[in-house]
Formats: sequence, structure tokens, C-alpha cells
Amino acid sequence: MKAQSVATGIILFICGAGLSLSAAGSTQSHREVAASRTVRLLRFAAVGRISGRLLDQHGTSVSGADVLAKNIVSDEAFKDISADDGTFIVAPLVPGVYQLTITKEGFKSRIIDDVKVEGTKPASLQVTLEPEGVSAAKDEGRADQQQKQDSKAEKSEDEKPDHRLLQSNGLLVDTAYHQEDGEVQHALTFSRSPKDGWASVISQEWPIFSEKHQVSLSLPANLFVRRPDGNRGVGDLTLEYSYFLIGSNESRVTVSPGAGFSLPTGSVAKGLGAGGPGASVKLPISVMLTRRFASNSTVELSYVSSAKNTESDQFHLWTYEVGQSFVWFARPKLNVLMEAVWERSRFTNREGFKEIDREVFISPGVRWAHVFHNGLTIIPGVAVPIGVGSSRGDHRIFFYLAIEHPFKRRH
Repeated sequence: MKAQSVATGIILFICGAGLSLSAAGSTQSHREVAASRTVRLLRFAAVGRISGRLLDQHGTSVSGADVLAKNIVSDEAFKDISADDGTFIVAPLVPGVYQLTITKEGFKSRIIDDVKVEGTKPASLQVTLEPEGVSAAKDEGRADQQQKQDSKAEKSEDEKPDHRLLQSNGLLVDTAYHQEDGEVQHALTFSRSPKDGWASVISQEWPIFSEKHQVSLSLPANLFVRRPDGNRGVGDLTLEYSYFLIGSNESRVTVSPGAGFSLPTGSVAKGLGAGGPGASVKLPISVMLTRRFASNSTVELSYVSSAKNTESDQFHLWTYEVGQSFVWFARPKLNVLMEAVWERSRFTNREGFKEIDREVFISPGVRWAHVFHNGLTIIPGVAVPIGVGSSRGDHRIFFYLAIEHPFKRRH
């Protein structure tokens, strides 16, 4: 909640500064307004926005026009002034539907309804302003022509859907992508194996200041289901940090190394915890092979010192994990996955005795999304891990449920 409040405060402060700059149009040149807006565009590149260009009937740029975007649900209003080249950028905006009002002395006011802002995908418009004094018939004809152009532009945009909507939601294999700026994810997973029965994990992912930096936490929580031994409770809490070393959420190649540590919050006697603190490093690499196919590769190393088993025997625990997934973006809100995971654990006690455990799984899966107008997205998923090699015969079932939503805005 503290991270949410800080992030919200920063966004509101910057948003207020942007409005102040827009309101001071009488003392600023159009060039200064354009420079100010360019700075805001870079700062809010990962936040919803409405951008576009204003032209007159001859195709000449219209500068100094007031552009007002009003959220039809909350009645919040955001303003910008068109630059010398006629361009404008209204940001930051939460996902939703907006009414755009454009006014300029010497021109007729223009109102555009139902401008949709979806996530970080900008709503881009090209608007023609009519000068005052144009005959009603001529104005009506041009309005019809403009409506046809707007309809054609919307149709063209719809023909290019965002197939990468669910790219950050891996099932068994992590991706290199982060949550979008200003958005948090809560996830709950359930898995069942013949050996260990049911297990569940609660996790969260938060961007820090921007989508380039992200923190996440996960907590095994066997509170909803009972293990074969009858024990219930929480496991060891893990905190992780990752950052974009190469690329971003929109890049063809994205690399986001991370590091984390675990706290021994789980009960060793109940078999829910490792009994000692741990540390981990990982390197996820995601590549868009084509517009509808992606590859995610992950290498992770973790270490727990002074680990214990249920008999209180102490040992050092090293775990190596390699994951690979291929994703087919069948629809913007439907993905099909094929994942493979190899894991090797090594236990070493004080006498030097070593015990090695290996697991290998191939897992087909599917994930889909339900997107709501208020920015809420619900993402269910299911996978069927199939043991191969040393894990042959170990077939599992995996359920995934994520809820993503923007940070709450306070005024």
C-alpha cells in the first residue's frame, strides 16, 4: 500500500504540473509548449494517452488549439495545447472512454465521443478543424467526409490488434516482461502432483516508478488445500527485483536479469519451509519470433544455507533451473503455450554426503483474458505438466489465475 501511495502521488504531481503548463499558454510560445509535452511524453511513455494532429481544411497544421479529454465515467479532465506542427499529447490517462473537445479561435469547436484508451496503447487521431463562417451545407458534407475518414482509421486500427496483451503472464516459465507502469498484478496458482498432493502459491508484481524496474513477492500458502501429510500453512517468503537490461515490453528482444532472497517463514516440522535464508539470481530472455510467436528462456540459480529437513538434519541446498517456452498468440486474448522445465537440486550435509534430485517436465497450456472497461483484467490459465526422463510417470495439473488493475487514483 505504501508503494501504491507513493506511485500515485508522483503521477498526480506530474499530471498537475502538466496542466499548469497547459494553462499558461498565454505566456508560453508554442515551441515551449511542444518541448514541455515532449518531456511528458517520454515520462509517460508507458501510460495511457491520447495523441494526434490538428489540421485545417487545406491540410495546414493548427497550433495553439485547446485539447480537452474528459473521462466519461469519472468526469476527470486533462488538457493540452497543440504545438506548431499541430500535434498534441494528453497524458497520463487511466484506461477508459473519453470525450475529446477541441477549441481554437477562428475555428468551429470539435467534439469527438467514445475515444478509447486501452492500457498503454495510445489512441491516435488526426482531426480536421473547420473555420467559422463555412456554409451549413458545406460543413455537413465535410463532416460526413470526416466521419468516413475517422471510421476508416478506426477500422484500420482494429485490423491490427495487440497480440502481446498477455505476454508477461508465464505459467511454469517466467518471461522477461514486466507489468505496465501504473499497473499491479495479483496471482494465485494451484498445482497437484501424485507425490505432494495439492499446493498453492500467492504472488504479486509491482513496477517501481516505471516498468523498467519491478519487484515481486511470492508465498507458498497451503491454506486452501490439504497436503497428503495433513499439514496446512505458509511456506518461505521470496522477494525479487528485476530490471530491463535490454529492451522493454514493446521490444523484439527483452532481457531482464533479477535477484532475490527468501526468508524462512515456513515450518520445517510440517515440511513447509527450508529452515534457512536463501538467495537467488535469474536471467529471463524473451524474443518475439514473429508477430504471433514468442520464445521465453530462463536460467535460475538459488542457494539456501543451513537448510533443514523434518528430522532437523542440516545441509546446504543448491537448485538449478532451466526453462523454455514457446507461445502462440492465437488471439489477442487467447494464447497457447508449450513449456519445458528442467530442475536439479543438490543437498550437501556437513559430512559431505550429497544427494541429487532431478525433475523434467514438458507442459502444454493455455491462457486467456477478460478485459473490463475500468482497466481490470482477469487472466485464467491451465497447464498439464508431463514428467519425462527421470520424472516419467509424474503427471500433474496446474491452474493459474491473475488479476491486473491500475493503481487507485486519489484526488
